[in-house]
Amino acid sequence: MGWKTSLRFLTRHRTLSAIAILTIALAVGANTVIFGVVHAVFLRPLGFPAENRLVEIRECNETWHQNNLKQGHSPGDARGCISVSGALYRDFQAQAASYEKIGAAGWSTAMVALSGSTEPLLVAGARVTP
Repeated sequence: MGWKTSLRFLTRHRTLSAIAILTIALAVGANTVIFGVVHAVFLRPLGFPAENRLVEIRECNETWHQNNLKQGHSPGDARGCISVSGALYRDFQAQAASYEKIGAAGWSTAMVALSGSTEPLLVAGARVTP
């Protein structure tokens, strides 16, 4: 079909044309929103100086993982990794010669009240070390 035929078809079938244009507009809008979220969450830098030097330390135990699989449950990830305990964190902190600084963050979030000059606001928070 040429441009003239396509334009003639669109002018004769106004409802179909409106639906097609609306569908394209919604698709473009949804794509923009999804890209905005992906960019904000995954692509934007973390906001730390030298963020390429950040590492995550986890405790992994393949035997522990295999035993949990045999029992029908599997906490942690596929390699049997879990977050380190508080005692192990303190050991890492005391013995770490290769790291400039070590901190810890809890994965479980809690709702906390943020107060200031306005009404208190409930926000999600997590435990972190200074």
